[in-house]
Amino acid sequence: MKFVCFLVIIALVAAETEDEQQVKKWREQCKARSGVSDETLQKALKNEPIDDPKFNENILCLFKKSGFMTSSGDIIVDALKNDLKENNHSDEAAEQLVQKCAVKKDTPQATAYHLSKCIHDAGH
Repeated sequence: MKFVCFLVIIALVAAETEDEQQVKKWREQCKARSGVSDETLQKALKNEPIDDPKFNENILCLFKKSGFMTSSGDIIVDALKNDLKENNHSDEAAEQLVQKCAVKKDTPQATAYHLSKCIHDAGH
């Protein structure tokens, strides 16, 4: 459940579980902190290309809150693998996806964007 949120694709549902409520809270906090616009988030929902540092900051914020990344841009591989496995990925598939996508870039924001885009592009 958590990971889908970080791809900025999840739609809010009227009857929310506790996890969904927490994710909604994180989304609101990160949007306010990053200053990302609703327009940019709508582009993400439509899978349109985005070149906005605020969007990357928003993704980093969500990954930090979820426990997938540190402020310095380090990916917490075990947490990411566990989440992928909880979302119906085999151990092998989760391992392959992490090896492919968990690549540290020049900045924490770039790392977060790459990780999100890579997993999304892989169809997960």
